[in-house]
Amino acid sequence: MTTSSTQPKECVTPTSRKLRILHLLPSIQNGGAEKVAFDLAGRQRLAGHELLIVSIAKLGPAPSWLRSCHGVWGDVRTLDWLLSYTSVSNLKGVRDRLQSVLNEFQPDVLHSHLWVADVVASLSVVNSKTQHIAHIHNQEVWKDSRKWRHSLRRTLTRWLYRRSQTRFIACSPAVKEYEKRVMGWPSEHITVVRNSTDLEQFQPTTRSRSDRIRIGSAGWFIPRKGHLILFEAVATLVSENLNLELVLAGDGPLKGEYLKRASELGIADRVVLPGPVSDMASFYHDIDIFALPSYEEGLPLVVVEAMASGLCVVASALFGMQDIVQPEVTGLLFAPGDQVELTNALRRVIEDQELSDRMGIAARKLVQEQCSVKTASESVEQIYQTRVSERMACPPPPSR
Repeated sequence: MTTSSTQPKECVTPTSRKLRILHLLPSIQNGGAEKVAFDLAGRQRLAGHELLIVSIAKLGPAPSWLRSCHGVWGDVRTLDWLLSYTSVSNLKGVRDRLQSVLNEFQPDVLHSHLWVADVVASLSVVNSKTQHIAHIHNQEVWKDSRKWRHSLRRTLTRWLYRRSQTRFIACSPAVKEYEKRVMGWPSEHITVVRNSTDLEQFQPTTRSRSDRIRIGSAGWFIPRKGHLILFEAVATLVSENLNLELVLAGDGPLKGEYLKRASELGIADRVVLPGPVSDMASFYHDIDIFALPSYEEGLPLVVVEAMASGLCVVASALFGMQDIVQPEVTGLLFAPGDQVELTNALRRVIEDQELSDRMGIAARKLVQEQCSVKTASESVEQIYQTRVSERMACPPPPSR
């Protein structure tokens, strides 16, 4: 029997096809979101997909990690924007620039990273065949704030994403639950793909502690990273005659304040600021403990890298962190901003090397099971193929 032409079609099962993929970032610096995007893009190129990476802001010098790991700086396109979204005319200008790139490249998928890029992408894909995937890398505090300007931002963001039929990748289960609660996204619109790392690049090494214990951390020198309470904790431990130093990789606007505070606390000779580090694998090999005292995170890539390197982690008890740092198993957690708890946790792993080593071994095992970049890239590929196939097989009904 011939099937009637009026009978609705069933959505087809996604099939693997070569795609055109555009990754959009607000800027390209030394952040974890940028590393995640470039790691995915590298894997996608190897799989035969056609890639374009676009930075909304002007390009500066290539980040140190990009030069050492990817070497594709000349391929990055820039929209030369100043990252100001408070002006409607500015937003319209950058949307028009991105739409011009979309018209030229004709991507199947526009994969945006971080909120500014997500907003610009959602403005640009309306009435387009391009599928928008917004990658949520952290639990942004403004989404759960009662301030009127944050409420307005939430309302506009919801409207934009629903209008563009955006779908989401969350970097951890906790981030997914946070987005469902504060933004109201349906669970089926969010897929968890944990921030992951190259397990061959980041591996444990034999550590024989020297007389001076090295506590390491890494990240932007900005308030939400919480580095200043780490300075306070180190000062307290040094006053107890513990022989240690803090090695803090990165850079940012608070560098001068960090140096000043270290001097005020009398630990200037115990604080090392090497700047942005290109070889993070060697950085992890040269420290004994990794600490991250952030006030706001999703699933920080530096924590994943440190755990892959066999390090015990001491970190803020944020929801995203709790997805991977299991207390007494792979590391220790402390209440965000609580310098006393942080000090006590560091003291404990410094004085109990057996505990530190045991948690480092467990940390490596957990990352092997949950945070392989190969597995992550395969999951993202499935999201792309499913979304593109759904749109091709089940287009919205024509308007009457």
